[in-house]
Amino acid sequence: MTIASDAPFAISLEDIDELTELETALVNVTSWDGMRAEFVYMTPERAGRILERNTSNRTPSIDRIRGLVEQIQNGQWDNNGASVVISADGILIDGQHRLYAIVESGQAQVILLVTGAGGETILTIDSGKVRTFKDYLEIQYPDKKDHASIASAVSLLSRWEQGVRAAALFGSRGGRSFRADNHAMSDFYVENRMHVDYIVQHTNRMGRKVAQWKGFKRALVIATHVLELIDRNDAEVFLEKVINGEGLEAGSPILAFRRQAERRRQGNESTPADMWLALLFKAWNAYREGDQVQNLSYRRGGAAPEAFPEPK
Repeated sequence: MTIASDAPFAISLEDIDELTELETALVNVTSWDGMRAEFVYMTPERAGRILERNTSNRTPSIDRIRGLVEQIQNGQWDNNGASVVISADGILIDGQHRLYAIVESGQAQVILLVTGAGGETILTIDSGKVRTFKDYLEIQYPDKKDHASIASAVSLLSRWEQGVRAAALFGSRGGRSFRADNHAMSDFYVENRMHVDYIVQHTNRMGRKVAQWKGFKRALVIATHVLELIDRNDAEVFLEKVINGEGLEAGSPILAFRRQAERRRQGNESTPADMWLALLFKAWNAYREGDQVQNLSYRRGGAAPEAFPEPK
């Protein structure tokens, strides 16, 4: 007999007689890697005590709790193998809706209880509603003010650092998906937290001034990161002039960029973020070289699309 490597405990009935001592131990295991799994009779009182340590979950859905309460009251509680998960330090990681339903219904139920899980488990738990990186940030960093912007910035910056460019950087045009998983984004944020927070604050402030440039803010996140790594002083001056348009002379590549941006605004165009970024990089390269530019453009598609510009 064989045991599939991706499902080490999946054993067919025909093979039972052939189980080795080791395989028998695996089939009967109730604990592994510090975790323990067991079926327990969960009373409303015990569920309430566990919920007192419910500090790592999103706001519960009232509709979902009501639905589960109705199932209990109608004798339709579904033992589908879904577990209640508690971390090694006693924090509830998953299963809050089932526990709330037991408390609200006043009726005990048999559930699968897993204890001793690692704290990082919250990054991968999927309890019927996908847990996003924004959800993780809200739980781990409740004092932060703009979890959505931080999550978006981490996603973009981690892709850039993986070498992703052009449309794929922003997940558009049906190309390969480069979405980092929650673990990868968590690691990236932990390692670059001060830098990411700075990028978010900076781009939020600047982006508000040109909110009418649809799609621009995401490009600004990457541009701020990349250009400041090349030359921070030049980048600060360049981006400030891009935003406020002050002190620009005829032939300035920044002025050419702003004209292009205004044409798109007046035409009520929703410009793809990779187009904005390409135009910014072309203006930056000309600015650094001291070149005169009257018109700025980027051919994104068609029979002869331009290569995505690399900032210098």
